[in-house]
Amino acid sequence: MKAHLKRLNAPRTWKILRRDKIWIVRPKAAGTELNYALPLVVLFRDMIGLVHTLREMKYALRNNEIFVNGKRVKDYKHPVGLFDVVSVPKYNLYYRLVFNNGYLDFIEIPKEQANYKIGKVKKKTMLPKNKVKDNKNIQLNLFDGFNLLTSDNSINTQDSVLYTLDKKEIKQVLPFKEGSLIYIMRGRNEGKVGKVKKIEDYVFVDVNGHEAKLKKEFLMVIGTDKPIIDLVKTS
Repeated sequence: MKAHLKRLNAPRTWKILRRDKIWIVRPKAAGTELNYALPLVVLFRDMIGLVHTLREMKYALRNNEIFVNGKRVKDYKHPVGLFDVVSVPKYNLYYRLVFNNGYLDFIEIPKEQANYKIGKVKKKTMLPKNKVKDNKNIQLNLFDGFNLLTSDNSINTQDSVLYTLDKKEIKQVLPFKEGSLIYIMRGRNEGKVGKVKKIEDYVFVDVNGHEAKLKKEFLMVIGTDKPIIDLVKTS
C-alpha cells in the first residue's frame, strides 16, 4: 500500500484543505475503513494544530508525548478511528474523534473521560473452555476491532458497551431498544443523535423532530436521555 495519497482523492470525511498541497499521508492499514480513520499526523497538524510540520510530529512521538487509546504511539501514520481517544498528558490535553457535519472532527474531553470508550457489539462468541479467563466465557467483537471478554450473556449484538481502555472492563451496557439514544454513523444524518421510536426490519429514529428510516448497522446506542460520555461537538 502506498504511504501517501493525493489530497484531492482523500476521503470526503477528512476535514482538510484539498488544494493546499498535492499529497497527504495515508494511515497505516488497521482494519478500519479509510472514511472512518485519520493518520495521527493529519489530526495533529491539519486539524488540531498542535504541530506544524511532520518533523515536529516525529519529535513529539520520539519523546513519548502522544497516546492513542491509552497506548504510546511511535508512528505518525498510526490510524485514529471514530471515538478513539488521543492523549497528550504532558500538556493535559485529551481528544476524542467524532463526526461533525459529515466530517471526522475532534472534541476536547476532560481527563476523567480519557480512559473510557464506547463500542457497538457486532459479534458475540462463546469461547471454548481452554480459552476462558477469569470465568469470562464470552468474547464481544466491537465495531472498531476491539475485543472484550465477559461472562454477561445478556449482552446482544447491536447493544453498546462502555469500557475502560486500561483494563478492558465493561462498566455499563447500553441495550439497543425503543427509547435508546443513538448515534448515526452513516448516511446523510451521519454524526447526528436521535431517539429510537420503533424497531422493525428498519429502525425509525426521531432526529431533531424528523423521522428517519435507517438500517440497524448505521446506528450505535450512546445513552438514554443524553450521551453517556462526550461524543458530540457543540461548537
